[in-house]
Amino acid sequence: EVLGAGVTIAPNFGETATLGAISAVQAAVSVGVGVTLASVSLEDSDMDTRANVPILAMNGASSIVVREAATMGVVEIDGGTMRHASSGDITTLQIGAGGVADFGGSRDPITVTNCDVNEGGTLLDPCSRVTWTNDIGFPRTGLANVTIDLGTNIRINVAAY
Repeated sequence: EVLGAGVTIAPNFGETATLGAISAVQAAVSVGVGVTLASVSLEDSDMDTRANVPILAMNGASSIVVREAATMGVVEIDGGTMRHASSGDITTLQIGAGGVADFGGSRDPITVTNCDVNEGGTLLDPCSRVTWTNDIGFPRTGLANVTIDLGTNIRINVAAY
């Protein structure tokens, strides 16, 4: 647990560390590429990661920057911003009210397998770098209640959820 402080874990080339989980509250966390994680929970915290994150839950005024080739498993953004500047893919992305997923920080193509955007959520992919394997779902809302930028020259097919 990181409470109201900052920590940097294995930032240099060749350094490694294994952590079961990181729980950060009003904290700053930086994780190098050699770190193995099980899960991350951010509450009003900032994180910079070059490591794979199998499970991420974030809320409040949290932010995370995903770099290098870091992959993400299940990502739940119930508040705060994820800036995905990595070439790594995401398995499941769930964006809640006040949550922002921003893919504008890199031109590398990536794949997001499953994505749901709920009322008040924001999805930004202005360079159209993401391939949405199973489309983008709006399970409890409509397009009028979310903010979306998927770039230019796109086609949207509408189907029942």
